[in-house]
Amino acid sequence: MSNLHWVALAASPRIGGKTITALLRHFGDLEAVFSASRAELLDVPGIGESIARIIRSIDLAAIGRHIEE
Repeated sequence: MSNLHWVALAASPRIGGKTITALLRHFGDLEAVFSASRAELLDVPGIGESIARIIRSIDLAAIGRHIEE
């Protein structure tokens, strides 16, 4: 599992341990979460429109640059 993907989700509003666990159970790894479509995210138990929107809006490149600083 990529530390970047973990940090990106954990630092996002309204996404906590239970949500990350549900995402991991559904997709198998966090990298797959970030390539999932809105519809695929909505198939995860407990993921609604607002959480799906938050996940889809995460800028991994920006977070990666911030971590490297």
